[in-house]
Amino acid sequence: MSDWKSRFPLLPPWLPTLAEAMVHIAMTKGNNPVPMREAGRRAGAEPRYLEKYQAALVAHGILKGKRGPNGGFLLARSPSTITVGDLYRIWLDQLKFDEDPWPRSEFGAKMEQVFRLAETRMIAELDAVTIDDLMNTVLTNG
Repeated sequence: MSDWKSRFPLLPPWLPTLAEAMVHIAMTKGNNPVPMREAGRRAGAEPRYLEKYQAALVAHGILKGKRGPNGGFLLARSPSTITVGDLYRIWLDQLKFDEDPWPRSEFGAKMEQVFRLAETRMIAELDAVTIDDLMNTVLTNG
């Protein structure tokens, strides 16, 4: 797997790898499901690295699964409607906070607005990039 963590330290380290796996699934010819292990391997990840996200991807309508010996996953929607922001929100939904991370001071409350705005802008940028865009980048720069 690429060293995404050092190159993009503000993103969850699995996000570019998961996006690449979605591109591999989207580019599979026909209606042939791709095992998550295989999609992860194609993206340079360890065999089980992305399997922990498959249930969340199905629950959020990104993937649909097929069981059985030729089972695996297909995109549940068109790649032009799945954004990197969708993948990022899956990660956010899985986070568990034991306590409110914001300070309970007057300054903390004012600073929270700045960080919320930064987060909103980052997610908007991630929402502007679709799996289709990534596929086109791969095919164009191939």
